[in-house]
Amino acid sequence: MSGLLASGEEQRARSVYREGTEWSMIPSWPIYLTLAVFAPFLLRAFGPGFESGQTALLILSVAGLLATTTGPC
Repeated sequence: MSGLLASGEEQRARSVYREGTEWSMIPSWPIYLTLAVFAPFLLRAFGPGFESGQTALLILSVAGLLATTTGPC
């Protein structure tokens, strides 16, 4: 990326950044969405005390979605 920007190939650097973002979203989005949607059910598998962490898991899942959407920054 830095080599492309240093050589003035801004269009190609944009393309590489965009593709990198897409390829990081492809495997991670289904995982984060599953964690966000099924947080109460997934935490129940660990025992009764873990259900209280569903809000934290939801927040972390949404943050993960947003972080992968912005790309490798």
